[in-house]
Amino acid sequence: NTVRTPFERGDRTATMTGSSLGAGRVVVTDVDGYPVEVTGNSHTIVLIAEDVKGSVARIATLLADASINIATLRLTRKARGGDAFMVIETDDEPGENVRDEIRGLAWVRWAFRLDKVSA
Repeated sequence: NTVRTPFERGDRTATMTGSSLGAGRVVVTDVDGYPVEVTGNSHTIVLIAEDVKGSVARIATLLADASINIATLRLTRKARGGDAFMVIETDDEPGENVRDEIRGLAWVRWAFRLDKVSA
């Protein structure tokens, strides 16, 4: 079973597509046209930002300063100088304050946090 659902952040609407894997497991496969694989097995931050130099380093520093270790980081973009799409899975739960700090970065268009949903 596949579901496609819109979600809003301020005046921006994006679309998320996911599928059921059975036994209560799900996978998000697409966010706003960017292919992803988010299972909920880790705490996750998803964001779209302008493709600017130093953005990954700045976000990694914010997480490190909050004592949050990055387990995986996937970054993609549709075109050079366009938007960059980032999925960050972490060992530790990033609080809403961390998400808000990331949202506060001038080049971040939107960011949301997905809590770990399975062991």
